Amino acid sequence: MLDNVIPFLSEWMFNYIKNRDLITKKIEKIEEYMNKSYIFVKYKDKKQIFFIEPEITNIDETLENINSAKKETDSEWSSLIVLNSLNNLKAMQDNWKTLSKDTKFSIMMINPFSVLDKKWIISPYVHSKITEPKTLKQGLKAMFDSVERLSLDDLKRKIKQ
Repeated sequence: MLDNVIPFLSEWMFNYIKNRDLITKKIEKIEEYMNKSYIFVKYKDKKQIFFIEPEITNIDETLENINSAKKETDSEWSSLIVLNSLNNLKAMQDNWKTLSKDTKFSIMMINPFSVLDKKWIISPYVHSKITEPKTLKQGLKAMFDSVERLSLDDLKRKIKQ
């Protein structure tokens, strides 16, 4: 049951994207596709989708949905927005080779309630070029620890209050 979760995360992400653009003013158009769980942004120099999936359960299906959204919007760039949970960290580590194939793809791990940072972002393609494979898990865990953990169940409890 993600009834409240996707709209909550979509609103948070929508505001984050708009606030990030306050100085650069590169956004020409921004649209929420709530029924498809993504936000489309047309910047002056690129088109990007922000695909919201609180918990990664099937990476192949997730990437298929992202690619479908990219085609619908004629976007080259994509970001996967997930909760900063241990399950998502493990899914990222387990699927690293698949995730690091796309040069214009990033993952944002978020916790809107964190008193530390609210998010961390990684481009698997770029990261795989500059990191030793043997230190990958340790490096991802260090970035993961910069934001408080938030499981899907925790989020559901917090937004229900």
